[in-house]
Amino acid sequence: MIFFHPTKKEIEQAKRFDAEYFQPKYEEIIKKIKSYKGGFEKVGEVLNWKKGIEVGSDAYSEQGKDFVRVSDFSKFGIENVSKKIDEKLFDEIKDEFQPKKGEILFTKDGTIGISYVIKENIEGVLSGAFLRLTLKDKYKNSQKEVLALIFNSIITKLQVEKLSGGALIAHLKPSDFEKFIFPLISPPNPNSNCTKNKRKL
Repeated sequence: MIFFHPTKKEIEQAKRFDAEYFQPKYEEIIKKIKSYKGGFEKVGEVLNWKKGIEVGSDAYSEQGKDFVRVSDFSKFGIENVSKKIDEKLFDEIKDEFQPKKGEILFTKDGTIGISYVIKENIEGVLSGAFLRLTLKDKYKNSQKEVLALIFNSIITKLQVEKLSGGALIAHLKPSDFEKFIFPLISPPNPNSNCTKNKRKL
């Protein structure tokens, strides 16, 4: 049996009293991220976000543009969208809510932490369960596919789990997601010996 004793200061800072929140495995993953030689950063320092929209079931239509929900989405992308909204409504909201090629999608409700980089503009809108992520200018050269991979990994899953106190939560606040940290993984140097050796294989 593993025993752990959070300090009074840790409890006050976290504003949490449940033992699950202070499990050592959560602190261990944070320590590993912070010790990564390439550095680390908070989500909110690297990415801007926009939420999807809830149109309401009355807005569903037999034909029209896609209304994408979490059930239509996986780390491999959007598939078999079952709900539609009419063209008129889409035209009214598309400027603000239509996802664009190159954005990173992240699910904040339901099954939290599914991420994917959009390969082409989507003819539709996303439900409010999604965040659309774009890079801030300082990090505009970051690899989006690497970020999506990190968000799909145990690195993010454990931070979600810690926030929920070990239970599956239905919602993740964007303000909490902004506090998540992740390693700054850079692309390999094309001039490195490792990269040159791979090219020879």
